[in-house]
Amino acid sequence: MTVIERVRETLKTQKEGAVISAETLKKLGSREALDQTLSRLVKTGETIRISRGLYVVPVRGKFGTYPPSPEKVVRAYARAKGKPVVPNGAVAANRLGLSTQQPIRQVYLTSGQSGKIRLGSTPVEVRHVPEWQTLLPNQLAGEAVRALAFMGKASAKETAVKLCRKLGPKEWAKLKRNRSKFPMWVKEAVLEAEHVV
Repeated sequence: MTVIERVRETLKTQKEGAVISAETLKKLGSREALDQTLSRLVKTGETIRISRGLYVVPVRGKFGTYPPSPEKVVRAYARAKGKPVVPNGAVAANRLGLSTQQPIRQVYLTSGQSGKIRLGSTPVEVRHVPEWQTLLPNQLAGEAVRALAFMGKASAKETAVKLCRKLGPKEWAKLKRNRSKFPMWVKEAVLEAEHVV
């Protein structure tokens, strides 16, 4: 079996959004052969290059192929990079009912390096932020942290009070347990919110 045949067989087993690179396929051939194979597969539409050296398999549907969902790709991208990648604060504030603003651009946050993911005509930005903003990924308490960061210092106390009422004791306790990792203005807002509620 040739390298391209081995790679094609492996691609068939990938979950939607899985990020592939020459490194993840290293058992199938030499680095040079894998780089060439992945480039060829982009030309034939069997893979999509999302970033330098990173690829995904397009989803095949009734009406042709299309890129996988950005959320699934971003999750796999985070695993590939070894750092959490989370939705931005505007999304978190909207989900928690603190803002009616609907973000137009797809922006995610990471404590790792900034980067861009290209999914067809949909650019997805991965923006570097301080580590505290990426705490508690995939948890409501983490969304609250990002919402606080987005709403800003000026309205931090008011935002924290609303979040304390909204989160419930369990999620609020998670937020409090991570207080030492927050900047002073967030710590103070979290502490004061408890006295108000």
